Amino acid sequence: MSGETISRYFNLALNSVLRLQETLLRAPDPVPEDCLDERWKWFKSCLRALDGTHIEVNVPIIDKPRYRNRKGDISTNVLGVCSKDMKFIYVLTGWEGSALDSRVLRDAISRRNGLIVPTGMESKSNIQHINKKKRDRRQWSNQEDEALLDILIEAAYQGQRCDNRQFKTYTLKMAEAKMDEKFPGCGIKVKLHIESAMKRLRTIYAIVYDMLNQSGFGWNDETKMIIVDSDDVWNEYIKSHPNAKDYRNAQILLLDKLALAFGKDRATGKGVVALADVVEQLEEENNNDEVEIDLTEPPSINQSQSKGKHDFVESHTRKKNRGANLPANNLSKLGKSFGMWLNESSE
Repeated sequence: MSGETISRYFNLALNSVLRLQETLLRAPDPVPEDCLDERWKWFKSCLRALDGTHIEVNVPIIDKPRYRNRKGDISTNVLGVCSKDMKFIYVLTGWEGSALDSRVLRDAISRRNGLIVPTGMESKSNIQHINKKKRDRRQWSNQEDEALLDILIEAAYQGQRCDNRQFKTYTLKMAEAKMDEKFPGCGIKVKLHIESAMKRLRTIYAIVYDMLNQSGFGWNDETKMIIVDSDDVWNEYIKSHPNAKDYRNAQILLLDKLALAFGKDRATGKGVVALADVVEQLEEENNNDEVEIDLTEPPSINQSQSKGKHDFVESHTRKKNRGANLPANNLSKLGKSFGMWLNESSE
C-alpha cells in the first residue's frame, strides 16, 4: 500500500472521529453550591478551567520565527477547556507558538462556533478590585510612549530581541535607565510601568494589524487613521472584535514605530482550526460530492468523435472518485452509529 493511500485513509478516519465532537466534548456543568470536593468547593458556579499548552511541531524554515515560543522551542499553541472531572469541553488548535495565550483566548471567544463565556458573574468586590487596578496605572504621555518605542527599536536593531519578539530582562533594565535620563524624576520602573506600557502598546498594534489584514479596511498615512469601506463592514467587524470599537476615528500616530518594535514575524493564526468549523466544512464537501449531469444540447457527430476519448476518461475518473468516497461514507456512518451508542449507554 502506497504512502499516499495510507495518508488519504488516515485523514478519512480522522475526519470521521471529528464528526463525533458533539458526543465526545462534554457540556459544562457548574460547580454546585453544596459541593464537598476539596479541590472544587471553593469555586461555586465555576463552569470550566482553561489553559494553553505548547506542542512541538515541524514547520518550514521560513515559518520558524512565528512558531518559536518564549522558551525557544518550535511549537503550536493549543487552547484546551476542561470540566472539573477532566473532560474536554472545547479545543482550539493551530496558533503559532509565538502567539500569547490572551490572543488565542480572544480568538476562541470571537469565533462563530467559538467558546461561549457567560457574563454578569463578577462579584462586586472583583469589579472594585479591577477598577482600583485601573486607577493605579501610570498615565503615559505621547512623548514617553515614543521614547520607549525608540529605545526598543534600537535594542532590536542591536540583536537584543528574541525570535518570538520578546525583549530580554537586561534590555528592559536598560530601557528603565534611558527613560530616567530622558525624563528625570519620572520614576518609571520595569515591573511597575515598562512591562505594562509594552503590553498596552502591543495590544494597540495587534488590534490595528488585524483590522488592516481584513477585507474592507485600509490605512491613510496622511491622517494616520483607519479607512473603512462602509458602515456595514465596520459594524460586522465590531460584532466579533469589540476591542476595536474605539479605533475607527482615532489617530494612531506611532503605527510605524509600533510595527518596528513588535511587528515582524507576528503570529497570523491562519492555521487555526475549531472542531465545529471542521465538521461544517466536511458536511459542505459531502453535499458537493454529488455528480452533476449536463443537460445541454447533444454534440454533433464530429464533436462526439473528437470528445469520445475525453468523455471516457472523465467517466472513468468520476467512477473512481465515487469509489474513493465509499470508505469516507462508511466511516461517517460508523462515527454516527458510535455516537448514538455512546448517548444510549450514558442514559
